[in-house]
Amino acid sequence: MLLEAQAWIRANSPAHVKSLELITLAELEEIRRIWVVDKHEFEDRLPVIYVEATGSPYPRRPLDEHLPLNAGTIEVLQEITGEDRLHLEMVRELLDISNSATAPRPAALACSRPWRKRCAAAFTTTRPTPPAVPSTGRKR
Repeated sequence: MLLEAQAWIRANSPAHVKSLELITLAELEEIRRIWVVDKHEFEDRLPVIYVEATGSPYPRRPLDEHLPLNAGTIEVLQEITGEDRLHLEMVRELLDISNSATAPRPAALACSRPWRKRCAAAFTTTRPTPPAVPSTGRKR
């Protein structure tokens, strides 16, 4: 709705408000990141929604590197499951679980190439041994 309203304002308003932004591209990109990266959505729907609402192509690059399935695979899944939305959702969830089980773990990501030496040093740094506590000679 915001994008549709923004497009309408730009098309039908006086010149001094034609550049009005109800939602910025940065905000749209954050919504997109949350959907695709955090919520593990298989379809990158924001560019499609943007085109439908504004009639203009989405001005940012695709998020293909974050999508476990490409658009063609999603279409095949939709053809196989037909009108059964629950079946499609279950297959998507199973694929997401399978994908997350084989994905690199956060610790492995934190120690990617530029950081490997620093990570290794963080776990191998020797620390001074604390002084021994003198014994009082009493048994517990």
